[in-house]
Amino acid sequence: MGQIEEGIPISEYNVNTLEKEMSISHTHFYRKVKCLTGFNNPGYFSKCFKKKYGMTPSEYINKQKEISS
Repeated sequence: MGQIEEGIPISEYNVNTLEKEMSISHTHFYRKVKCLTGFNNPGYFSKCFKKKYGMTPSEYINKQKEISS
């Protein structure tokens, strides 16, 4: 996550770009994000994510895959 630590403008990055640069999958990326943001409990993260975005992380990932295809 050096890109984030280096303060590179977020407008230059999206999830897919970060995953490719980090050579990790969607699942691994979200696991890292959960840990870095203090969500050590996956269930609680999913609950908060759904409350904020109206869908589960898995639903979000699937939607992003559809958009990318």
